[in-house]
Amino acid sequence: MKELQFLFVETYISQQNFSLRYKQHLVKWVDEVSEDKTPQLTLYSVKLEKGEYVLRLNVRHESRSLLEKLLELPVLLQQKLPVPLLLDVYGDHHQALIGGKKLTATTVLSDAPVPVYFAALPPEKLSRNNLTVGQTLTGTVTFAKDELGRKVDIYNLQYIVCEAPKRNSKEKDKPKPNDEYTDAYKDFLVNWIGKLEGEKLEEAYEQASSRFPECAAVHAAYLLALDPASEPKHLPNANETPEVTTAWCQQIITISKKVTSMIDQEKLLAFFGIRNDTRPDANKIKQENEKLRGYLVDALCRRGTALCRLYLLATPGAARDSLMESLRANTADLLKLVDFTDSKAIQYGVWYWFTGQQWARAVKLLQRMQEERPSRELDERLAQAYRQLGWPHLAHTTQRAMPARYPPAYRPF
Repeated sequence: MKELQFLFVETYISQQNFSLRYKQHLVKWVDEVSEDKTPQLTLYSVKLEKGEYVLRLNVRHESRSLLEKLLELPVLLQQKLPVPLLLDVYGDHHQALIGGKKLTATTVLSDAPVPVYFAALPPEKLSRNNLTVGQTLTGTVTFAKDELGRKVDIYNLQYIVCEAPKRNSKEKDKPKPNDEYTDAYKDFLVNWIGKLEGEKLEEAYEQASSRFPECAAVHAAYLLALDPASEPKHLPNANETPEVTTAWCQQIITISKKVTSMIDQEKLLAFFGIRNDTRPDANKIKQENEKLRGYLVDALCRRGTALCRLYLLATPGAARDSLMESLRANTADLLKLVDFTDSKAIQYGVWYWFTGQQWARAVKLLQRMQEERPSRELDERLAQAYRQLGWPHLAHTTQRAMPARYPPAYRPF
Protein backbone atom coordinates (compact mmCIF):
# COMPACT_ATOMS: atom_id res chain seq x y z
CA MET A 1 0.00 0.00 0.00
CA LYS A 2 1.15 3.54 -0.75
CA GLU A 3 0.33 6.49 1.48
CA LEU A 4 -0.06 9.88 -0.21
CA GLN A 5 -0.01 12.90 2.10
CA PHE A 6 -1.27 16.36 1.06
CA LEU A 7 -0.35 19.53 2.96
CA PHE A 8 -2.28 22.78 2.35
CA VAL A 9 -2.56 26.21 3.99
CA GLU A 10 -6.20 27.32 3.78
CA THR A 11 -6.39 30.92 2.56
CA TYR A 12 -9.13 30.63 -0.01
CA ILE A 13 -12.89 30.52 0.26
CA SER A 14 -13.10 26.77 -0.31
CA GLN A 15 -11.08 23.97 -1.78
CA GLN A 16 -11.65 20.39 -2.86
CA ASN A 17 -8.94 17.76 -2.89
CA PHE A 18 -9.42 14.90 -5.35
CA SER A 19 -7.38 11.68 -5.50
CA LEU A 20 -8.36 10.04 -8.76
CA ARG A 21 -7.21 6.69 -10.00
CA TYR A 22 -5.74 7.12 -13.45
CA LYS A 23 -8.58 6.80 -16.03
CA GLN A 24 -10.79 5.17 -13.37
CA HIS A 25 -13.15 6.10 -10.55
CA LEU A 26 -12.84 8.68 -7.78
CA VAL A 27 -11.02 7.43 -4.70
CA LYS A 28 -11.52 10.24 -2.16
CA TRP A 29 -12.53 13.91 -2.07
CA VAL A 30 -12.63 16.52 0.69
CA ASP A 31 -14.41 19.88 0.78
CA GLU A 32 -13.20 22.50 3.21
CA VAL A 33 -14.78 25.94 3.73
CA SER A 34 -12.87 28.57 5.66
CA GLU A 35 -15.00 30.87 7.81
CA ASP A 36 -12.18 33.16 8.92
CA LYS A 37 -9.08 34.61 7.30
CA THR A 38 -6.50 32.88 9.52
CA PRO A 39 -4.30 30.22 7.82
CA GLN A 40 -5.24 26.65 8.71
CA LEU A 41 -2.83 23.73 8.47
CA THR A 42 -4.66 20.63 7.23
CA LEU A 43 -3.20 17.14 6.65
CA TYR A 44 -5.03 14.61 4.52
CA SER A 45 -3.83 11.02 4.19
CA VAL A 46 -5.20 8.12 2.22
CA LYS A 47 -3.78 4.65 1.53
CA LEU A 48 -3.87 3.59 -2.09
CA GLU A 49 -3.05 0.47 -4.01
CA LYS A 50 -0.15 0.33 -6.43
CA GLY A 51 -0.90 2.11 -9.69
CA GLU A 52 -1.01 5.46 -11.48
CA TYR A 53 -2.97 8.36 -9.99
CA VAL A 54 -3.88 11.95 -10.88
CA LEU A 55 -3.97 14.57 -8.11
CA ARG A 56 -6.36 17.50 -8.52
CA LEU A 57 -7.00 20.53 -6.33
CA ASN A 58 -10.14 22.58 -6.91
CA VAL A 59 -9.97 26.09 -5.41
CA ARG A 60 -12.69 28.77 -5.53
CA HIS A 61 -11.96 32.46 -5.12
CA GLU A 62 -13.36 35.75 -6.40
CA SER A 63 -9.97 36.96 -7.69
CA ARG A 64 -8.91 35.30 -10.93
CA SER A 65 -5.32 36.61 -10.64
CA LEU A 66 -4.78 34.70 -7.40
CA LEU A 67 -6.13 31.50 -8.89
CA GLU A 68 -3.83 31.74 -11.90
CA LYS A 69 -0.85 31.61 -9.56
CA LEU A 70 -1.87 28.07 -8.59
CA LEU A 71 -1.75 26.64 -12.10
CA GLU A 72 1.69 25.10 -11.50
CA LEU A 73 1.39 24.23 -7.84
CA PRO A 74 4.03 21.66 -6.72
CA VAL A 75 3.13 18.56 -4.72
CA LEU A 76 5.35 17.12 -1.99
CA LEU A 77 5.22 13.36 -1.48
CA GLN A 78 6.81 11.51 1.42
CA GLN A 79 7.53 7.79 1.28
CA LYS A 80 9.79 5.28 3.00
CA LEU A 81 12.84 3.81 1.31
CA PRO A 82 12.81 0.03 0.87
CA VAL A 83 16.27 -0.18 2.49
CA PRO A 84 17.56 2.53 4.87
CA LEU A 85 20.65 4.42 3.71
CA LEU A 86 23.46 4.71 6.26
CA LEU A 87 25.85 7.66 6.28
CA ASP A 88 29.52 7.32 7.17
CA VAL A 89 30.58 9.47 10.13
CA TYR A 90 34.05 10.99 10.47
CA GLY A 91 35.72 13.06 13.16
CA ASP A 92 37.91 15.03 10.78
CA HIS A 93 37.05 16.98 7.64
CA HIS A 94 40.04 15.65 5.72
CA GLN A 95 39.15 12.03 6.53
CA ALA A 96 35.58 12.63 5.37
CA LEU A 97 36.79 13.94 2.01
CA ILE A 98 39.08 11.01 1.26
CA GLY A 99 36.93 8.32 2.91
CA GLY A 100 39.57 7.59 5.54
CA LYS A 101 39.28 6.53 9.17
CA LYS A 102 35.70 6.61 10.43
CA LEU A 103 34.56 7.91 13.82
CA THR A 104 33.44 4.91 15.86
CA ALA A 105 33.48 6.22 19.45
CA THR A 106 34.78 9.22 21.37
CA THR A 107 34.62 10.62 24.89
CA VAL A 108 33.00 14.06 25.14
CA LEU A 109 33.75 16.43 28.01
CA SER A 110 31.09 18.66 29.50
CA ASP A 111 30.40 21.80 27.40
CA ALA A 112 33.16 20.81 24.93
CA PRO A 113 32.16 20.86 21.24
CA VAL A 114 33.08 17.86 19.10
CA PRO A 115 32.81 18.27 15.31
CA VAL A 116 31.11 15.43 13.42
CA TYR A 117 31.22 15.13 9.62
CA PHE A 118 28.84 13.08 7.50
CA ALA A 119 30.20 11.96 4.14
CA ALA A 120 28.15 12.20 0.98
CA LEU A 121 26.34 9.14 -0.31
CA PRO A 122 28.02 7.40 -3.26
CA PRO A 123 26.30 7.97 -6.63
CA GLU A 124 25.68 4.20 -6.90
CA LYS A 125 23.38 4.20 -3.84
CA LEU A 126 21.47 7.21 -5.13
CA SER A 127 20.92 5.71 -8.58
CA ARG A 128 19.97 2.35 -7.05
CA ASN A 129 17.14 4.02 -5.10
CA ASN A 130 16.10 6.27 -8.04
CA LEU A 131 16.98 9.43 -6.11
CA THR A 132 17.37 12.59 -8.19
CA VAL A 133 18.14 16.26 -7.65
CA GLY A 134 15.40 18.06 -5.71
CA GLN A 135 14.59 15.20 -3.37
CA THR A 136 15.35 15.31 0.34
CA LEU A 137 16.11 12.40 2.65
CA THR A 138 15.05 12.63 6.28
CA GLY A 139 16.23 10.46 9.14
CA THR A 140 17.58 10.48 12.65
CA VAL A 141 20.97 10.25 14.33
CA THR A 142 21.85 9.37 17.92
CA PHE A 143 25.18 9.77 19.71
CA ALA A 144 24.54 7.82 22.93
CA LYS A 145 26.40 4.58 23.52
CA ASP A 146 23.99 2.67 25.77
CA GLU A 147 20.61 1.39 24.61
CA LEU A 148 18.53 3.52 27.01
CA GLY A 149 20.32 6.68 25.94
CA ARG A 150 19.62 5.99 22.29
CA LYS A 151 15.88 6.06 22.94
CA VAL A 152 15.94 9.69 24.12
CA ASP A 153 19.08 11.15 22.49
CA ILE A 154 17.66 11.43 18.97
CA TYR A 155 18.25 14.25 16.50
CA ASN A 156 16.60 14.85 13.15
CA LEU A 157 18.80 14.75 10.07
CA GLN A 158 18.16 15.95 6.52
CA TYR A 159 20.15 15.07 3.41
CA ILE A 160 19.64 17.03 0.21
CA VAL A 161 20.37 15.07 -2.94
CA CYS A 162 22.88 16.96 -5.08
CA GLU A 163 23.66 16.62 -8.74
CA ALA A 164 25.87 13.65 -9.54
CA PRO A 165 29.33 14.41 -10.94
CA LYS A 166 29.35 14.59 -14.70
CA ARG A 167 31.51 12.04 -16.44
CA ASN A 168 32.90 12.96 -19.80
CA SER A 169 32.12 10.24 -22.30
CA LYS A 170 34.65 10.30 -25.10
CA GLU A 171 34.03 8.74 -28.46
CA LYS A 172 37.23 6.75 -28.29
CA ASP A 173 36.05 5.05 -25.09
CA LYS A 174 33.01 3.55 -26.80
CA PRO A 175 33.60 -0.04 -27.86
CA LYS A 176 33.69 -0.60 -31.57
CA PRO A 177 31.75 -3.45 -33.23
CA ASN A 178 35.00 -5.28 -34.00
CA ASP A 179 36.09 -5.06 -30.36
CA GLU A 180 32.72 -6.34 -29.17
CA TYR A 181 32.96 -9.28 -31.57
CA THR A 182 36.49 -10.11 -30.35
CA ASP A 183 35.43 -10.00 -26.70
CA ALA A 184 32.36 -12.15 -27.37
CA TYR A 185 34.45 -14.69 -29.30
CA LYS A 186 37.02 -14.82 -26.49
CA ASP A 187 34.31 -15.36 -23.86
CA PHE A 188 32.80 -18.11 -25.99
CA LEU A 189 36.11 -19.99 -26.21
CA VAL A 190 36.83 -19.55 -22.49
CA ASN A 191 33.39 -20.84 -21.59
CA TRP A 192 33.75 -23.99 -23.71
CA ILE A 193 37.33 -24.80 -22.70
CA GLY A 194 36.17 -25.59 -19.18
CA LYS A 195 33.56 -28.03 -20.49
CA LEU A 196 35.55 -30.04 -23.04
CA GLU A 197 37.73 -33.13 -22.57
CA GLY A 198 40.39 -35.01 -24.48
CA GLU A 199 41.36 -33.95 -27.99
CA LYS A 200 38.59 -31.36 -28.26
CA LEU A 201 39.97 -29.65 -25.15
CA GLU A 202 43.49 -29.50 -26.54
CA GLU A 203 42.26 -28.16 -29.89
CA ALA A 204 40.15 -25.45 -28.26
CA TYR A 205 42.98 -24.45 -25.91
CA GLU A 206 45.52 -24.28 -28.73
CA GLN A 207 43.15 -22.17 -30.82
CA ALA A 208 42.34 -19.79 -27.97
CA SER A 209 45.94 -19.44 -26.74
CA SER A 210 47.20 -18.69 -30.26
CA ARG A 211 44.43 -16.13 -30.87
CA PHE A 212 44.66 -14.52 -27.40
CA PRO A 213 48.18 -15.21 -26.09
CA GLU A 214 48.02 -12.53 -23.35
CA CYS A 215 44.60 -13.51 -21.95
CA ALA A 216 44.82 -15.01 -18.46
CA ALA A 217 41.21 -16.25 -18.61
CA VAL A 218 42.12 -18.77 -21.35
CA HIS A 219 44.82 -20.45 -19.26
CA ALA A 220 42.66 -20.30 -16.11
CA ALA A 221 39.85 -22.14 -17.94
CA TYR A 222 42.36 -24.75 -19.17
CA LEU A 223 43.53 -25.27 -15.58
CA LEU A 224 39.94 -25.87 -14.50
CA ALA A 225 39.50 -28.45 -17.27
CA LEU A 226 42.72 -30.27 -16.36
CA ASP A 227 42.04 -30.27 -12.62
CA PRO A 228 38.24 -30.27 -12.08
CA ALA A 229 36.93 -29.55 -8.61
CA SER A 230 36.14 -33.06 -7.35
CA GLU A 231 36.19 -33.51 -3.57
CA PRO A 232 38.06 -36.86 -3.20
CA LYS A 233 40.80 -35.88 -5.64
CA HIS A 234 41.40 -32.50 -4.06
CA LEU A 235 41.85 -33.77 -0.50
CA PRO A 236 45.17 -35.22 0.69
CA ASN A 237 45.47 -38.66 2.24
CA ALA A 238 47.86 -39.19 5.15
CA ASN A 239 48.05 -42.95 4.50
CA GLU A 240 48.51 -42.97 0.71
CA THR A 241 50.58 -41.18 -1.88
CA PRO A 242 48.77 -38.97 -4.44
CA GLU A 243 47.34 -40.90 -7.39
CA VAL A 244 48.78 -38.55 -10.01
CA THR A 245 51.83 -38.57 -12.26
CA THR A 246 54.80 -36.23 -12.12
CA ALA A 247 54.17 -35.11 -15.71
CA TRP A 248 50.61 -34.10 -14.86
CA CYS A 249 51.80 -32.02 -11.88
CA GLN A 250 54.46 -30.34 -14.02
CA GLN A 251 51.80 -29.44 -16.59
CA ILE A 252 49.63 -27.85 -13.91
CA ILE A 253 52.62 -25.86 -12.61
CA THR A 254 53.55 -24.69 -16.13
CA ILE A 255 50.04 -23.45 -16.95
CA SER A 256 49.75 -21.79 -13.53
CA LYS A 257 53.01 -19.91 -14.13
CA LYS A 258 51.56 -18.56 -17.39
CA VAL A 259 48.59 -17.13 -15.50
CA THR A 260 50.70 -15.56 -12.74
CA SER A 261 53.18 -14.08 -15.22
CA MET A 262 50.39 -12.27 -17.10
CA ILE A 263 49.11 -10.51 -13.96
CA ASP A 264 51.03 -7.67 -12.34
CA GLN A 265 50.72 -8.68 -8.69
CA GLU A 266 52.24 -5.47 -7.30
CA LYS A 267 49.80 -3.34 -9.25
CA LEU A 268 46.90 -5.56 -8.17
CA LEU A 269 47.86 -5.32 -4.50
CA ALA A 270 48.24 -1.55 -4.81
CA PHE A 271 44.71 -1.27 -6.21
CA PHE A 272 43.10 -3.25 -3.38
CA GLY A 273 45.01 -1.09 -0.91
CA ILE A 274 43.12 2.01 -2.08
CA ARG A 275 40.48 3.11 0.42
CA ASN A 276 38.43 5.29 -1.88
CA ASP A 277 38.73 5.24 -5.68
CA THR A 278 37.41 8.53 -7.10
CA ARG A 279 38.08 7.81 -10.76
CA PRO A 280 35.09 8.12 -13.13
CA ASP A 281 35.29 4.47 -14.22
CA ALA A 282 36.00 3.10 -10.73
CA ASN A 283 33.33 0.39 -10.94
CA LYS A 284 34.66 -0.95 -14.24
CA ILE A 285 38.23 -0.98 -12.95
CA LYS A 286 37.14 -2.77 -9.78
CA GLN A 287 35.33 -5.50 -11.74
CA GLU A 288 38.38 -6.11 -13.93
CA ASN A 289 40.71 -6.31 -10.94
CA GLU A 290 38.31 -8.65 -9.13
CA LYS A 291 38.48 -11.00 -12.13
CA LEU A 292 42.28 -10.83 -12.19
CA ARG A 293 42.46 -11.56 -8.48
CA GLY A 294 40.20 -14.59 -8.97
CA TYR A 295 42.41 -15.92 -11.76
CA LEU A 296 45.55 -15.31 -9.69
CA VAL A 297 44.18 -16.98 -6.54
CA ASP A 298 42.99 -20.01 -8.51
CA ALA A 299 46.35 -20.37 -10.29
CA LEU A 300 48.34 -20.06 -7.05
CA CYS A 301 46.13 -22.64 -5.33
CA ARG A 302 46.43 -25.17 -8.15
CA ARG A 303 50.17 -24.58 -8.46
CA GLY A 304 50.58 -25.05 -4.70
CA THR A 305 48.51 -28.23 -4.72
CA ALA A 306 50.64 -29.63 -7.55
CA LEU A 307 53.81 -28.75 -5.60
CA CYS A 308 52.43 -30.58 -2.56
CA ARG A 309 51.79 -33.69 -4.65
CA LEU A 310 55.26 -33.53 -6.15
CA TYR A 311 56.74 -33.16 -2.66
CA LEU A 312 54.90 -36.26 -1.44
CA LEU A 313 55.97 -38.22 -4.54
CA ALA A 314 59.63 -37.15 -4.36
CA THR A 315 62.30 -38.95 -2.38
CA PRO A 316 64.14 -37.16 0.45
CA GLY A 317 66.99 -35.03 -0.85
CA ALA A 318 67.91 -31.68 -2.35
CA ALA A 319 65.10 -31.82 -4.90
CA ARG A 320 62.52 -32.26 -2.18
CA ASP A 321 63.94 -29.35 -0.17
CA SER A 322 63.75 -27.17 -3.28
CA LEU A 323 60.08 -28.11 -3.70
CA MET A 324 59.39 -27.06 -0.11
CA GLU A 325 61.01 -23.66 -0.70
CA SER A 326 58.90 -23.15 -3.82
CA LEU A 327 55.83 -24.21 -1.88
CA ARG A 328 56.48 -21.67 0.88
CA ALA A 329 57.07 -18.87 -1.65
CA ASN A 330 53.83 -19.78 -3.44
CA THR A 331 51.92 -19.72 -0.14
CA ALA A 332 53.38 -16.32 0.77
CA ASP A 333 52.12 -14.88 -2.54
CA LEU A 334 48.68 -16.38 -1.95
CA LEU A 335 48.31 -15.06 1.59
CA LYS A 336 48.81 -11.53 0.29
CA LEU A 337 45.46 -11.87 -1.46
CA VAL A 338 43.29 -14.23 0.62
CA ASP A 339 43.45 -16.28 3.79
CA PHE A 340 43.34 -20.07 4.02
CA THR A 341 39.80 -19.82 5.40
CA ASP A 342 38.58 -18.38 2.09
CA SER A 343 36.42 -20.77 0.08
CA LYS A 344 38.79 -20.60 -2.92
CA ALA A 345 41.92 -21.41 -0.90
CA ILE A 346 40.70 -23.69 1.87
CA GLN A 347 41.44 -26.95 0.00
CA TYR A 348 44.94 -25.80 -0.77
CA GLY A 349 45.30 -24.92 2.91
CA VAL A 350 44.50 -28.53 3.84
CA TRP A 351 47.11 -29.77 1.36
CA TYR A 352 49.71 -27.35 2.68
CA TRP A 353 49.23 -28.31 6.34
CA PHE A 354 49.11 -32.04 5.51
CA THR A 355 52.36 -31.69 3.56
CA GLY A 356 54.01 -29.78 6.40
CA GLN A 357 52.54 -32.26 8.93
CA GLN A 358 50.84 -29.49 10.89
CA TRP A 359 47.84 -31.60 11.71
CA ALA A 360 46.07 -29.28 14.16
CA ARG A 361 45.86 -26.50 11.57
CA ALA A 362 44.63 -29.01 9.01
CA VAL A 363 41.92 -30.14 11.45
CA LYS A 364 40.76 -26.55 11.86
CA LEU A 365 40.28 -26.14 8.12
CA LEU A 366 38.66 -29.56 7.72
CA GLN A 367 36.16 -28.78 10.46
CA ARG A 368 35.31 -25.51 8.75
CA MET A 369 34.71 -27.34 5.48
CA GLN A 370 32.62 -29.92 7.31
CA GLU A 371 30.35 -27.20 8.71
CA GLU A 372 29.70 -25.69 5.28
CA ARG A 373 29.44 -28.88 3.19
CA PRO A 374 29.70 -32.17 5.11
CA SER A 375 30.93 -35.27 3.26
CA ARG A 376 32.28 -38.71 4.03
CA GLU A 377 35.70 -37.85 2.57
CA LEU A 378 36.11 -34.96 5.01
CA ASP A 379 35.35 -37.22 7.98
CA GLU A 380 37.92 -39.73 6.75
CA ARG A 381 40.59 -36.99 6.53
CA LEU A 382 39.62 -35.76 9.98
CA ALA A 383 40.06 -39.25 11.43
CA GLN A 384 43.51 -39.49 9.81
CA ALA A 385 44.55 -36.13 11.25
CA TYR A 386 43.27 -37.13 14.71
CA ARG A 387 45.44 -40.26 14.64
CA GLN A 388 48.49 -38.24 13.61
CA LEU A 389 47.88 -35.95 16.58
CA GLY A 390 47.63 -38.91 18.97
CA TRP A 391 43.90 -38.58 19.52
CA PRO A 392 42.61 -42.10 18.77
CA HIS A 393 39.41 -41.53 20.76
CA LEU A 394 38.32 -38.74 18.38
CA ALA A 395 39.27 -40.82 15.35
CA HIS A 396 37.28 -43.78 16.68
CA THR A 397 34.24 -41.57 17.44
CA THR A 398 34.35 -39.98 13.98
CA GLN A 399 34.52 -43.35 12.23
CA ARG A 400 31.72 -44.84 14.29
CA ALA A 401 29.43 -41.93 13.43
CA MET A 402 30.05 -42.16 9.69
CA PRO A 403 27.57 -45.02 8.92
CA ALA A 404 24.79 -43.09 10.62
CA ARG A 405 25.69 -39.77 9.03
CA TYR A 406 26.20 -41.16 5.52
CA PRO A 407 23.99 -44.25 5.10
CA PRO A 408 24.19 -46.11 1.75
CA ALA A 409 20.41 -46.00 1.49
CA TYR A 410 17.45 -44.66 3.47
CA ARG A 411 14.86 -46.98 4.98
CA PRO A 412 11.40 -46.39 3.50
CA PHE A 413 8.73 -45.22 5.91
